[in-house]
Amino acid sequence: MINSLYGGDLQSSTISNSKRTLNDVRLSSSTDDTNILYDDLLKEIVTLRKEKEQDKNTIRLLQEQM
Repeated sequence: MINSLYGGDLQSSTISNSKRTLNDVRLSSSTDDTNILYDDLLKEIVTLRKEKEQDKNTIRLLQEQM
């Protein structure tokens, strides 16, 4: 009787709402993972740039010694 008042199956509605909530959690989690990956990539880029600069300095010093 309650189902007919709301025009649908109460269980289906509850399951549908649960799925939406789970999808929202997955989306949020996915976004967080993406941000973490992006931050890790930025850190790696900064590290590689520092190493590149150190390599340039080492090459310059070696060339001066020759």
